[in-house]
Amino acid sequence: MSTRHYNLELRSCLVSDFIMLIFRLGLNNQQLFGRLACLQKCVVPCTSASTSAEKAGTKMDKYWKKNSQRNRPLSPHLSIYKYHIPMMLSISNRITASIVTGAFFAAPMIYLFGTKDFAGYYALLQNSGPLVQSGVTFAKLNLAFCFSFYFWASIRHFVWDTGKGYSTEQLYQTGYALLAATLLTTAGLMCL
Repeated sequence: MSTRHYNLELRSCLVSDFIMLIFRLGLNNQQLFGRLACLQKCVVPCTSASTSAEKAGTKMDKYWKKNSQRNRPLSPHLSIYKYHIPMMLSISNRITASIVTGAFFAAPMIYLFGTKDFAGYYALLQNSGPLVQSGVTFAKLNLAFCFSFYFWASIRHFVWDTGKGYSTEQLYQTGYALLAATLLTTAGLMCL
């Protein structure tokens, strides 16, 4: 096996790591000395990371000490904003995108590693109690809502990509339309 395929990065200053790297690559003496000469140019001393971290820590301590001595309040950041539709829809779009992505990655994994006995799963759910039935309905509602919301939010973003819909009035109009379409689509998916 060629040693060109290995990425020679020395990430720590431990001798044992370097020795393990030599054994893993199976280098002979001539190759080893060539690699050592190359590594001597590339390796950054280990003290630089801790020194910069110590410097950053010292600067932050100095900064907070100065602010506490001058009685400066901490910025209220999120608590001063008035929550409005475009902001909440943006946050919701990110959350629903994560849930839909997770569901689309989890479903094939369940199929690949599961028993593939869907009739048995369906019979098990039909014969289970009302608590399990309500849990399945709740999961279906959540997935239907997330999928619907993300679908309509994506359509809204495609419209924005054309350069339209950026005025404040249009943001609110399309936001309310997005919510209405999401609720209607969710209700339709729940009826399936």
